[in-house]
Amino acid sequence: MNHSVPSSPTPVPATETAGAFAAAQRAAQVAVLEQIADAFYAVDANWRIVAINAAAEPHFALPRDAILGRGLWEVLPASAGTWFESWLTTIMATGRADQLETQGLHRPDRVLEIRAFPLDLAPAGRGLGVLLTDRTGIREAEWASAEQQSVLDGLLAALEDGIVARDRSGRDLLAGTAQQQRHAVSDSDRTLDRQTMESGQTIRSETVVTTADGGSRILETLRRPLRDRQGHISGVVGLNRDVTLLRRCSAQHEILAREVDHRVRNALMVVQTLVRLADADTVPVYKGAIEGRIAALAACYRVLSAHGWGPVPLAELAASILPGSGDGDPGQPSRLVLTGASTVLLQPEGAQALGLALHELASNALRHGALSTDAGSVALGWTLHADGRGTLRWTEHGGPALSRAPLRRGFGLLLLETTMHDQLGGALQPHWARSGLDLTVELPAGVLLPGPVPTPLC
Repeated sequence: MNHSVPSSPTPVPATETAGAFAAAQRAAQVAVLEQIADAFYAVDANWRIVAINAAAEPHFALPRDAILGRGLWEVLPASAGTWFESWLTTIMATGRADQLETQGLHRPDRVLEIRAFPLDLAPAGRGLGVLLTDRTGIREAEWASAEQQSVLDGLLAALEDGIVARDRSGRDLLAGTAQQQRHAVSDSDRTLDRQTMESGQTIRSETVVTTADGGSRILETLRRPLRDRQGHISGVVGLNRDVTLLRRCSAQHEILAREVDHRVRNALMVVQTLVRLADADTVPVYKGAIEGRIAALAACYRVLSAHGWGPVPLAELAASILPGSGDGDPGQPSRLVLTGASTVLLQPEGAQALGLALHELASNALRHGALSTDAGSVALGWTLHADGRGTLRWTEHGGPALSRAPLRRGFGLLLLETTMHDQLGGALQPHWARSGLDLTVELPAGVLLPGPVPTPLC
């Protein structure tokens, strides 16, 4: 049986094999360069461009055929003599790779990361490879994120509410500002976080907390569960709102509503008394007396309302009742001078009584006393003593000479005694001097108060 012997392959010369392999290597390298998104080009020791991929063409603004074989600085004349040439020259000379990020030389709207590294271009010798990665999208995203963070930081700093965002471990996800740190609730805050995550429900509550200075604040807290993409609860988000002023204002409004109701009923009773007990010889005189007393009562309520129905400045109340009163300046023509300290306050309960009393004194001075003559004057002064007691003094000068006290106690004097004694607890000490009435009223402690004038909460 004959067996055929296979013929041996024709041997290929070694030089041809090496050449084919090198060609295959170059083809593979070119194919790889064409597939990468980064721009790449290479230069030899004489700065001639020996390789370039399609992604690099836009950076030269020339087609590849117009670039290969030409000098780099011939193709990029605007870069010759710049920091870029110096940078590449240093890498060529030292053989040490380097990278940097800069604005595109020919594409200033792009941000490029440029990496330059030595190449062995045997047998041509040393060369350089330059790889350009477009970082514009990444940097723009980073800039947008930084801008959003800046806006968020500014918003958080401007908010009075303390923003809360924490993960399941209690780690803060949102940095708090100094304003927000003031709302920290510590243990109760963490307890509310845990309850929110366990229930999966939104929870609202109010907590009284102690501040660093020993005071107290009322916080309204809200928590909502924070969920991840799968819908699982990953933490909490919410806010701490300082409602101290709101709650105090609400309480104050309730008190004021009750106070106004009480004062309205009291005012109606006072008006009824004024109408019933006032006496006069004629209807016009009677009408004028009633209108004057009601106007004084209204002036008292205007001052009380302006100060939130709290303590009122005695000087302000007196000025509202006594027309034409001044501060005692010799240059003023005022005939009714106030000489008490402007910082002394009057309890609101005493404003109506004192206002009516001052009106009666002024009316009597106009009809019979110092203000009934052109030369007469009146001084009203007050003093707050160290033990809290107060003294009021009404002094008339230059009126008709008095020889004795009035024989009859009219309604005005009766009203004066009733308001000063029964409502203010004061003791009257009238002295009917020839120069005019000199009246002193001693008030118990607590009727007059030291200033300054308190600011209403609302």
